[in-house]
Amino acid sequence: MPYALLTPLSTRYLQRLKLRVVAETLHELRRHPDPIRYGLVAVFCTVRAQEITDDLTDLRLHLVHKMGVNAEKRVEQELLTDFKRVTGTTGILFHLAEASLEHPKGQVDEVIYPVVGEQTLRDLVQEYRASGRSYREKVHTVMRGSYSHHYRRMVPNLLSVLAFQANNDYHQPVIEALELVKQYAGRRRRFYGHAEEVPLDGVVPKEWRGTVVEAEPHGQPRIHRINCEMHALTALRERVRCKEIWIPGAQRSRNPEDDLPTDFPDHRLA
Repeated sequence: MPYALLTPLSTRYLQRLKLRVVAETLHELRRHPDPIRYGLVAVFCTVRAQEITDDLTDLRLHLVHKMGVNAEKRVEQELLTDFKRVTGTTGILFHLAEASLEHPKGQVDEVIYPVVGEQTLRDLVQEYRASGRSYREKVHTVMRGSYSHHYRRMVPNLLSVLAFQANNDYHQPVIEALELVKQYAGRRRRFYGHAEEVPLDGVVPKEWRGTVVEAEPHGQPRIHRINCEMHALTALRERVRCKEIWIPGAQRSRNPEDDLPTDFPDHRLA
């Protein structure tokens, strides 16, 4: 059944028709005239296919979310035992800078420790590791390990049965990155081929480019597959949730233009 044929109908009405088929026995369904019987069965199959597509989409989004949550919990448990929040950080840094400027050639244990104790400095280091870039890098490392050893085996299977489209060219790099993930599925290569045009803008945040782009001994840049795939999946999750990228054949993740009234182009200015 053409998808556009059901677009004007409300989701609630289609669900009612589907439930009607579910409630009837096979004998009762066969007693209907041909137009009613074939129409009900066609609607049932279409709605059920939409539900399966939505479930597969939710499963893919849940995998990315689960990777991040589990990685954060693991890193937090490792840092929690050593973590101690330091109060008055600005004042401590001021006294540290003042003592360093007054005695630029002095030893640390003679100049710094009398002003800021050694344990306080250790606490400052632990606080930064638990809340700064070091923390995010640890989370990324744990996520990469989970993805490469477990989740990566199922992601290509999910992507192979789902298609992604966008109404804005700004989001096309994410779709192109996902096509590369499908294309390289099953290949035992750490980096993408030099001939591949791997989209980075709009896929990999600038602060994480260093984890994706690596330099060869000869200086030529190369793209790390696993890290690039993780960023592509994260970007896809963010855009699907706000329908910037949509899935053909889905209901909840369908084309956002299908959510508009049928006469919207005629009354857009109004």
